[in-house]
Amino acid sequence: MAEPIIFALNTLLDQDPQCECIIRIEASEDVRLIPPSWLSSPYLKAIEIDFPSFRDGRGFSSARILRSEMNYQGPLKAVGNVLKDQLFVMLRSGFDEFALKDPMPEKAIESAKTRFRHVYQHASDHHASIAEKRRGRS
Repeated sequence: MAEPIIFALNTLLDQDPQCECIIRIEASEDVRLIPPSWLSSPYLKAIEIDFPSFRDGRGFSSARILRSEMNYQGPLKAVGNVLKDQLFVMLRSGFDEFALKDPMPEKAIESAKTRFRHVYQHASDHHASIAEKRRGRS
């Protein structure tokens, strides 16, 4: 079976995917430009979001928008420059795959999932916040 083709978002805006593909989102691109029909297409195998620098947080917002606002359910991969300390927030934002510039052991990714027991704000992972737990809504 052939590997999916990776397309930049701007090359696909006027087309429907007709082959297995992965959409690559650059940090400066707005994920809201992805046509909703693509998000449920059987041809779309994943969406990759680029992190050109660990200081660039736009990818977190893109992931949250895809998961929470656009209801994207498929694989969401963080690509590029990420620090170990950012993994917990990446997982909360909706990322479930990683292709990092400096690869991390699977153990680091697994430990990030349980790094913090309590969270202060809502995210794509739907954990109850501390305030909700205090009000008995956990």
